[in-house]
Amino acid sequence: NLPYPWAKMVHGSRFPELPACPDLTFTQYLLGKAAEYADRLAIDHPENGPLLKYSQLKERLDDVDRRLAVYNIGFGDVIATLAGNTLDYIILCLGALKRGITVVPINPAMKKMEIIKYLSGVHCVFAEKDCIEKVWEATAELDTPIMVIEMEHFFSVDTSDVEVQQQNQEPPFDVETTAFIFYSSGTTGPPKGICIPHRAVIAHCQIGDLLYSQPSGHRIPLPEDESNIHGVLPLFHAGGLITLFIMLARGMTIVLNGKFDEDKFVQILIDKKISVIYLVPAVLPVLSLLPPDVALPDLKLVYVGSAPLTRDDASAFTARFPDCALAQMYGLTEAGTLLFATMEGGDPTNAGVAMPSVYFKIVAEDGAECPPEVPGDIIVKSATMATGYLTGEKFSEWFPTGDVGSVDEDGALTIVGRTKDMIKVRGWQVNPYEIECAIMHAVEGVEECAVVGVDMGGNVLPHAFIVGRPNVDEVIAFVKENFISYKHLAGVSLVPELPKTASGKLQRNALVQTTTADDEDVYPLPITLDDEDNAEAIVIPSVHASMNPLPPMESAEREREEEEEGDSEE
Repeated sequence: NLPYPWAKMVHGSRFPELPACPDLTFTQYLLGKAAEYADRLAIDHPENGPLLKYSQLKERLDDVDRRLAVYNIGFGDVIATLAGNTLDYIILCLGALKRGITVVPINPAMKKMEIIKYLSGVHCVFAEKDCIEKVWEATAELDTPIMVIEMEHFFSVDTSDVEVQQQNQEPPFDVETTAFIFYSSGTTGPPKGICIPHRAVIAHCQIGDLLYSQPSGHRIPLPEDESNIHGVLPLFHAGGLITLFIMLARGMTIVLNGKFDEDKFVQILIDKKISVIYLVPAVLPVLSLLPPDVALPDLKLVYVGSAPLTRDDASAFTARFPDCALAQMYGLTEAGTLLFATMEGGDPTNAGVAMPSVYFKIVAEDGAECPPEVPGDIIVKSATMATGYLTGEKFSEWFPTGDVGSVDEDGALTIVGRTKDMIKVRGWQVNPYEIECAIMHAVEGVEECAVVGVDMGGNVLPHAFIVGRPNVDEVIAFVKENFISYKHLAGVSLVPELPKTASGKLQRNALVQTTTADDEDVYPLPITLDDEDNAEAIVIPSVHASMNPLPPMESAEREREEEEEGDSEE
């Protein structure tokens, strides 16, 4: 199964192997863990207060079981969700997994054309009230009817008289049954559904248990018992949802995050006595640049992930909060969201060491193994590996991450670049192929199109290179109308041809190098950081944006953004 069978140097984890996966659904596994923390608060909300104790989890899941039975949704069915970071969403996911139902989380800020691509094989869509209209529009264009349920209605139906048959409630079960299908943008085609089995979700939680069994000083920084946890990651994302599950399996209190707001974020940390937060590096300066009179005495640990952490940002944070540990985590949906993490006292600007049951290789372009400190392609295998893509493509034992990195003598991994063509925009991954195909299909006058990421004052944003003479305004309007805001174009260049290799492969790097604002055929656009992709999640904070100024927003565009603010929540 080795993609590079001649590369024999395998780097392993310094930690013991994980135990065998129990023959349980993830929900059954979590209920067993929750019994140990019955008197603790599981889910809290910054505005609505305590929402769920661990002792109440089983009762809530039994209630969801009855509600799903009302709609005849059961084992083998696939449901999609468009919801924010709410208790109802969490309970729906866990209740579905308990019945052997597969969940497809969808970003609720997605637009109709994007939603359609995520509904392959879906039997039912659960959507919050604000998303219902576009979900109806999306399902109306499908050949196969799909049931659409408003989540607010689902949780208000009286089910007191509903009886659920035991045989339907807990059918014969295989831990390789798909629990979640998370969509991760591919580089050679449309977004691909990644099938995450119950086994992989449980393994993530087992990693947490094993790390806690290691002596202090020989593990990664970990939350103390009964810590209050807060983060900025959306729960439709594998990193956000699985991190939440890991914390719940350890009896922590999760303080849910809503639409990101700098001031509210800091106030939550103070009011809720948050001791652990997980976020993207772009948010770290919000804390580093807090005034001296703003104290966060309860903050003990910050996890960062989803994008590289610069040494400047790390240094600024540790200077402001010298008693708070800072650790980076590295993973990917296909192989596991927690593959590497910084050790206690380690350098948070590298990806850290391999987690339990994680193995990896650093391989050169010719397939030879790279010695320490020499970068190469990173390939991994893990207990948290997905089974494959929804297309039927199964993963081999080893998975190429698409990242380039090096390992030092202590086994710490440093990510130095990406081999993929993905564009990372404020922590979100943008698939250029998806935008290219849509433009070529829908906009008249486009002969060829390539979308690459260009540096716009410290922010990498999508830029389209087009062969032909289309109406540029039409290109811009089309992308804005049909794609979520972080996929919007920062500019359009009309070029006579696209650079390609002798074999016809597009040379994207050459396009990036030729981008210049002085080119008369470049049409730079006003860049807006709107709230459409910001709900409960990631946006460059204003304090960070001021360090990397963006082109001014035109007044008309500003008015439109203000009108749309709050239209959707992730």
